[in-house]
Amino acid sequence: MQKNTIIKSVSPIELHSIMHQIELFKIGVLNLNLDILRGVFHDRYLYFGNMTKSEVMKMFEAFFEQSLPSEVLSHEAKVMFSVKSFNIRVALMFHNGYWPIIDPTKNEAKAFVFEFNNGILSGIEFSNDVCTEERLEELCRLN
Repeated sequence: MQKNTIIKSVSPIELHSIMHQIELFKIGVLNLNLDILRGVFHDRYLYFGNMTKSEVMKMFEAFFEQSLPSEVLSHEAKVMFSVKSFNIRVALMFHNGYWPIIDPTKNEAKAFVFEFNNGILSGIEFSNDVCTEERLEELCRLN
């Protein structure tokens, strides 16, 4: 009987592809560059639940027009992790989690959580339930 594992086995080529796409996403967001982001999303997948690539690009265009208070501005992306049902996924947090502003009445910290299928970005969603690498290691030790 095979023991369930938390980490899905991926090939080195698939891992390289995943890391490359996350890096491009980060560069696209930090540079407010829709052309870079356009290359990360794929026509055959839906993102943020049910949005097409075209709808996602319009959403990011609106996000890029948002202004943030200087106290939350940051010029880096924090790598975070989402753990749902023993499924660990990489997440990126921009501007201390306060960008993009989705609901101006309560702008809670959030991260972009990525899902990949055979090395291709197949899903992305917002989550405010993310943790640092240190917290992830602690959770693994506890389990």
